[in-house]
Amino acid sequence: MARYVKDYTIKDHPDELLQKIEDYVVSEGYCITEYDGKTVYKKSSGAINAPSYIRIKYENDILRLQVWIKFPILPNVFVGEYDLQGIVGQEIKGPLSQRVKQIENYIQEYIEQTEKAAQAQVEEAGEVEEEYMSKKDFIKKKVPHSLLAELRTASIVLYTSIGISIILAIF
Repeated sequence: MARYVKDYTIKDHPDELLQKIEDYVVSEGYCITEYDGKTVYKKSSGAINAPSYIRIKYENDILRLQVWIKFPILPNVFVGEYDLQGIVGQEIKGPLSQRVKQIENYIQEYIEQTEKAAQAQVEEAGEVEEEYMSKKDFIKKKVPHSLLAELRTASIVLYTSIGISIILAIF
């Protein structure tokens, strides 16, 4: 089995994206059908030409795009699968590759939009600080005063112990 398969990580269920892809695929002449017990989009270009399939599934924050073409051995007799690579079936693969690129563009646009929206929410919440903060500013703003006092005390004890150890080692 040779299929073009690509996975995308998407956190929230992308209903809007899936609908956009479905609208596009249907507008390109694909029909929803069952293939090996799974819902796919199928486009058949005749009795001799091989049917092409597109499957899009979202599960566990992964959007999986699968594309393949059935291999014809006789009219209306198809065996095996081949993906978008190679020279065999190029008259079908060319338009199918363009469709896959369009679907991938839709997915990429959706991912970029959701990332921008998430970034905007974080910025609105005021959780984003300046990109660069000096060490002194960081300590003033982020480290609790009580912790600083404990760190100073621990540092003094440590350096005093090291100093005494060195003096005793010398004598």
